[in-house]
Amino acid sequence: MSSEPAIRVQGLVKDYRLYARPADRLWQLFRGETRRYYTEVRALDDVSFQVAPGESVGVLGVNGSGKSTLLQIVCGSLAPSRGTVAVRGRLCALLELGSGFNPEFTGRENVFLCARLLGMTEAEIAARYPDIVAFADIGEFIDRPVRSYSSGMYVRLAFAVAAHTDPDILLVDEVLAVGDVFFQQKCNLHMQRALHRAAKIIVTHSLDTVANMTSRTLVLDRGRLVFDGPPLEAIEAYIRLCRPATGTVAAAPETANHPEADLTPIAPEKLSGERGASIAAFAIRLDDAPYPGCVRAGQTVGLILRLAVARPIEQPIVGYLLADRFGNYLFGQNTVTAGLPLPGLSPGEYRLRLCFTWPDIAPGDYFLTPGLGNGQAAMAHAIECWAHNIFHFHCVAPGKDIHGLFNGNLHCIDCRPLPAAPGGDAAN
Repeated sequence: MSSEPAIRVQGLVKDYRLYARPADRLWQLFRGETRRYYTEVRALDDVSFQVAPGESVGVLGVNGSGKSTLLQIVCGSLAPSRGTVAVRGRLCALLELGSGFNPEFTGRENVFLCARLLGMTEAEIAARYPDIVAFADIGEFIDRPVRSYSSGMYVRLAFAVAAHTDPDILLVDEVLAVGDVFFQQKCNLHMQRALHRAAKIIVTHSLDTVANMTSRTLVLDRGRLVFDGPPLEAIEAYIRLCRPATGTVAAAPETANHPEADLTPIAPEKLSGERGASIAAFAIRLDDAPYPGCVRAGQTVGLILRLAVARPIEQPIVGYLLADRFGNYLFGQNTVTAGLPLPGLSPGEYRLRLCFTWPDIAPGDYFLTPGLGNGQAAMAHAIECWAHNIFHFHCVAPGKDIHGLFNGNLHCIDCRPLPAAPGGDAAN
C-alpha cells in the first residue's frame, strides 16, 4: 500500500458572500472593494487533515458546521477560498440523490451514463452491469425512467453504480440514511468487504455508523476542525457540542464538600404526580465517572437524585424507565421488584443513588424518566412524582450486531454428529 495519502487537505478556507438585495451584487461589481455590499460568512476555517489509502474517516458536526461544504470541495464541485486539496486515484462521491442522473432516461441508461462519468469504459460497464442491477435490486424499474423512482430507489441505484466502479476514494454524505434498513446493511457490508482498499470519508449523523464503520473521526464546529481521533472519543466531543443546543446538561461529578452542588435542577414542567414528594435535581455517572456522551452494554449507570419530601412517605418506591425516541418505554426497574426496600421518608430533603447495568440493546437514543411512589405493590401504589425525559443517553455498540431490539442470552450450545441410519445413509 502506498505511503502517500489518498487525500491531503491543507489550510482549507471557504467564505460565502451574502447580499441583502440582488442589486447589491451589481453595486459591488461597480464599486469594487471600496465599499462592501455583502456580509461574509466563513463555512470552513483553516481545516487540515490527511486520509491514507484504505482508511475510513467519519465526519461529525451539528447542522451548519461545514461537513457538506468540506465534501463538495474535496470532490471538486466547489472551489475553496484558500487552501489546497490533493487527491490520488479515482474518486466517487455520493453527495446528493441521483446526482448525474437524467430523469428522462431509464435506470439502465443512467447506469451507463453515470459509470462513464465516473471514468469506466464501455467494456467495464458491460461486464459489471449484472452485478450493479443485482445490488440495486429495484426489479422491473431498471427499465423505467428514473423520474418515476422513489427516493429509496434513487439511492439504491446511485450507490450500486458507485460501489462497482472500484473507486480509490469514496465520499458519502448521509445518502444511505434514505434506504431501508436491509439496504443499509448491504451497503455497510459492501464498504467493509469489497471497498476496503478505498479511502472513505463518511459524513453522517448516525453515531453507531461512526463507531462501527470508521477507524478515525473528525468533528467540525462552526467550520473549524475541533477533534481528529478515535471514533468513540469523537462521539463524546460531538455530544458535548450538541448538548448546549438541545438544552440537555451533562451532570458533573459530585464534590466532596458540597455533594448537591453539581446536581442539575429539574424544570417544574417535567414533573407530574401527586407531589407529596418531588425529584428536585439529578446527576448521571457512568462507571463512577462523568457521563462521556455515549453508553455501551455492560456499563454501570449511576443515577443520583435529590428528593424533596413535603409529607411522610411510609413505603417509598423508587424506579426508572428508559424510552426510545418515539416515547416507547423499553426497560426499567424499581426498588420493589428488585427486592431493595427503602425505609420511610419524613419531610425534608434526601440524596438517593441507584445503579443499573446498561443492557445489550440496539444503538440509538434513549430518554430517562425516574419516578417516586408510596406503597409496596409494584402495580398498585400512589405516584408521588415522575420526572419525564430528564436525560438523553446515546447508546453505541462498536463491533457488535444487535438483532432486533436487544440481544438475548445463549446459555449453552451442543452440536454432535448423529449415528448413521441403518443401511449407511445419514439420519434425517
